[in-house]
Amino acid sequence: MHHESRTLTADPVWLPEARRSLLGLGLSPEWPEESTEAPGSRARRLADYGLRLLAEIGMPPHRLVPSLEGGVCIAFGAPGRYADVQFLNSGEVLVTCAGTGAGASSTWRVPGDSDLRSTFDTVRSFLGG
Repeated sequence: MHHESRTLTADPVWLPEARRSLLGLGLSPEWPEESTEAPGSRARRLADYGLRLLAEIGMPPHRLVPSLEGGVCIAFGAPGRYADVQFLNSGEVLVTCAGTGAGASSTWRVPGDSDLRSTFDTVRSFLGG
């Protein structure tokens, strides 16, 4: 007899609201016109996938905002530390981890065939969770 190794659980309370925010995410009128383009459908789909992964691992985002690079930015914070995962309109995924002190910041591109779950695990470890 085969047992499913993964337990099905209800979505966390934050997920439906985060997904609604993602659908309505756009550039506000005070957004600098020359800086970027509004989040596109590709970036939204990738970010939605990211939100569902975050729900599975129990890691709610602190903010969901347009990316300065053109796309969707899912941001996290902890005392003295900040991290974000940007899902760009081009399909690229950028990660930034920044902390206080010299040399405490890094940014990298997630390879297209990379496991996004491991990226979120890296962010969680950086934030100290």
